[in-house]
Amino acid sequence: EDFQANTRRCLYLETADAIAHFGTDCHGHLPDLSASSIELYQARHPLLALRHFDNPENIVVPNDIILNLDAGTFVISGANAGGKTVNLKIVGLCALMVNAGIPVCAGASSCFPVFQNVFADIGDDQSIAQNISTFSAHVQSLARALPKVGPHTLFLLDEPFSGTDPEHASPLVIALTE
Repeated sequence: EDFQANTRRCLYLETADAIAHFGTDCHGHLPDLSASSIELYQARHPLLALRHFDNPENIVVPNDIILNLDAGTFVISGANAGGKTVNLKIVGLCALMVNAGIPVCAGASSCFPVFQNVFADIGDDQSIAQNISTFSAHVQSLARALPKVGPHTLFLLDEPFSGTDPEHASPLVIALTE
């Protein structure tokens, strides 16, 4: 019993040490959690930030991400390979890191609220083996998440209904955001 208690204590200390080292290595900060907006200054994806730490010659271009959550829905548009998905992943990872008490890879003046639920539909989960098309994969992801969506939910969608005829996808995306 003493051994198990000491093992739990060691695990706690090792975890706290790992979090502290991660925060230092990625120049991370704990954001202000009382905010009702997302304000990430000089934000970087954690994997890119750590890659830069290992090799300072790897250039990581930070971004400021400011979202007033009163708007409810945000659409990010831009050129292909412009960083939209990376920024979406930064926001999602920051939400999870904040919930876990892990410093985010952003500037000291950053603010980020705590979300009770975080959902993401990023990428293409089609499967020929399971007879799931790109469209079906998106619908399944939405069907799992939508019943759990509430006022303190972050739901990230990357190219919803991609692979579907835009004439059919557009009304679906509009209905989804409404």
